[in-house]
Amino acid sequence: MAITIGNSTLPGVYVRQESNSSVGINTTAPADVGLVGEADLTNGTASANTLYTVTTAPQATRLFGDSPLGRNVVGALQNGAYPIYAVACATVDVSAEDISGLGTTSGTFENGPLVEDASTISFTVDSTSLSAVLTLDDPSTKTPASGEVYVNVHSAEFELDAAPSTSGTVDYSYLDYTTALGVMESEAGDVIDWLGILNENSDARNTLQATVGSLNATFKPTIGVVGAGTYISDTSTYTNPFDDSHMQVLYCPRNSDGESLVGAYLGVRGRIGIDQSAMRKRLSGVEGLLRNPTDTEKADLDAAHVVVIEAGPRGPRMMNDPTCVDNSNTDELAYNHGLARLLGDYITLIVEEISDPYIGRLHTPAARSALRGEVSQAMRNLLNLNAVTGFEVSVEEISSTQARLTVGVGLAKPLRNIEAVIVGGDVSA
Repeated sequence: MAITIGNSTLPGVYVRQESNSSVGINTTAPADVGLVGEADLTNGTASANTLYTVTTAPQATRLFGDSPLGRNVVGALQNGAYPIYAVACATVDVSAEDISGLGTTSGTFENGPLVEDASTISFTVDSTSLSAVLTLDDPSTKTPASGEVYVNVHSAEFELDAAPSTSGTVDYSYLDYTTALGVMESEAGDVIDWLGILNENSDARNTLQATVGSLNATFKPTIGVVGAGTYISDTSTYTNPFDDSHMQVLYCPRNSDGESLVGAYLGVRGRIGIDQSAMRKRLSGVEGLLRNPTDTEKADLDAAHVVVIEAGPRGPRMMNDPTCVDNSNTDELAYNHGLARLLGDYITLIVEEISDPYIGRLHTPAARSALRGEVSQAMRNLLNLNAVTGFEVSVEEISSTQARLTVGVGLAKPLRNIEAVIVGGDVSA
């Protein structure tokens, strides 16, 4: 659907972004990055649900300890973003969650994602305590030994050694992404351009999308980034959870040690800004991937509008740069890659900044002409920078108190394929 920013109820500028053509880009504006995730609040000095502006790796470790958030902030800095806006999630304890009626060995926690610490998870089934074993795979594919339970803390799934017959409870702690993302929105929403979470849990990613949607509705353009999952059982049947040009989903989103790569990815995005595509850009400090998709799996994921992180000759890199726009979404289809989405948002801010001072002026042909002239000059500047390939600007009267400003821009897509033809034989001089 078309994206509407602002509203027409109160005096001011409201913008409707529509899709018609393509997109290009070449301005030099570095991007600001926000990260939300799990921190070690015992050994770190940070407090939960508090915004921190981090500029060095030692500061990240001092604040968040040796934790997913601490390591991802370091990864973002190492890949070129500066500074990093970070919020640590609070943990919520759950006691004696009832699983007695499960009726099978496979189950899902009522809340998620869980804290990445097996010692915080305690199962008691039929008066027997079970030992939690963490996995990044689908727990239902595992065969627990007697007295064990496999747990994927990100998907909030578990697999018992036997189904409960008379009783079953579990104690655990989960991460409160809702409050932490709310802090990021309220305290850094006017600064960040990219916002990532370090967990693939469906509830957390839906909260991320809601946060990004709220920001974009108030002239605070932001793109959300989240992993597709710690595993995908069958890429040929995978369905992107979003139809949204302000969201990107990554796979594989974890390194060979199982750590999230979202921080490193956002570090690259922060460094290149809207100057170039992320395609073929490498992730510094990342030596391997938890899962390296095959060529067939890459094609499946590309068709599902997933940013594919692939193993390259000098380390993991981004194969493509799609946003999560479905092909049937004609309103946003022109913003189906990250470069286009960034430039569309950049132009939106320019148009709003130019237009806002006209609110309150007398509604005359001269005012409309002046507005058209200012916007046209701004677009001409972008054209000279090769940020757009062409533009059209018009201002028309809707009513005695309303005018419609229409800005059409030609947007060039990044080069995706090169067909190289090598011909052997005689070469004429």
